[in-house]
Amino acid sequence: MENIKAVVFDFDGTLTHKNDNVWKSIYESIGYPTDKNSSYHKSFVDFLADKFDYEYWVVINENDFKDGKLTKEMFYDIVNRTILIDGIKETVETLKSKNIKLYILSGNFVELISHSLGELSSYFEEISAMYDEAKARISD
Repeated sequence: MENIKAVVFDFDGTLTHKNDNVWKSIYESIGYPTDKNSSYHKSFVDFLADKFDYEYWVVINENDFKDGKLTKEMFYDIVNRTILIDGIKETVETLKSKNIKLYILSGNFVELISHSLGELSSYFEEISAMYDEAKARISD
């Protein structure tokens, strides 16, 4: 590990348990289906297949959030149910003790990531979430 200068992590399904998908949880909380035939799944598959860009995918999600009446209370309920993988504290402490810079680059929400990490968020040089950068909004 002497030559490693930095480690960049994803968040959802990497630092959290794979069965705790934030996006799926959001859609389920607003009453939208999430199976492979759902519009939620289709829009994500189409985005991954480059049928449209990230900003357009964000617009789709924002419209779904608005139509489904996603509230901050619902969002924070999901935040509070997000579970980190076992051993994450030891892992980041070990990496930091070796002067390795830690970053998170995610398609998620900075607020969700920071809250879920709690005190561990201070170990990261930067937490960047593409969805926040696209200025997604959740109603009050």
